Amino acid sequence: MKKKIVLLVLLICLVNIIKLDASTGLLKSASIIECDGKLYGFHSSDNHYHLAEKTEDGKYKAVGDSLGTTWTCPGTIKNPNRDKELEKVSATFVKCVDGDTAIFNVEGVETKFRFLAVDTPETVHPTKGEEAYGKNASDYTCNKIKNASTIEIEYEDSKTDKYGRSLGWIWTDGSLLQKELIEIGYAEVAYIYGNYKYTQELCETQSISIENKKGIWKDEKRKEGYCSTLKNDNKVALKKETKNEEKKDFTLETIGTISLALLILFLKVLKK
Repeated sequence: MKKKIVLLVLLICLVNIIKLDASTGLLKSASIIECDGKLYGFHSSDNHYHLAEKTEDGKYKAVGDSLGTTWTCPGTIKNPNRDKELEKVSATFVKCVDGDTAIFNVEGVETKFRFLAVDTPETVHPTKGEEAYGKNASDYTCNKIKNASTIEIEYEDSKTDKYGRSLGWIWTDGSLLQKELIEIGYAEVAYIYGNYKYTQELCETQSISIENKKGIWKDEKRKEGYCSTLKNDNKVALKKETKNEEKKDFTLETIGTISLALLILFLKVLKK
């Protein structure tokens, strides 16, 4: 009976380690950058960059050991998806909601759109109330979409969010509305869940807005979010403190060693 229990425990441990091995090999899609022709990214739980390799199913896996939290790209950073073609549809204005949300008619259907990759200050919120520049953002967006001669929406791979709202890049008269909102300081780059086509461009625009203290960035206490992982000078700036460099980074090789040890122990118990 004891032997069966030991075997069962070892087997469970081995299976979990193998699962961990598989999951830790994958890198966060939104973290992927192209540096001098090679791909790099980090796991969702840390900012330790790894050399990356794209898998057949479109995901990214780590190749080799962690490069550490102080790694910087020695050359030019590019968005690996900068040249990808996105589905684009025409739309017409239906209703304003706020700075980063609106209702459009797309192919005869009234659809609520959450503007991809940006966040504007709140205008009506149960706890936050009206935030600084919230009305400015809402008025700017409403004016643009109401008076646009043409409205086009580009879709990334994820077309809806967890609330069922459609997601898209909003183009008014050939100009990217998200970029305009960031440029004048009425929005910040946020909610990045994939390796989007215009993310790097938005971050570079935001860098200039921060430098010039536009809109929301007049508040010197305000901290930059997602874009703080990229510098405008083409180097990767990681948010982790130096003390985090001392954290043990369990690589695939380490986990593989543990798995092998457990397997050997499992076989030894099985022979007894």
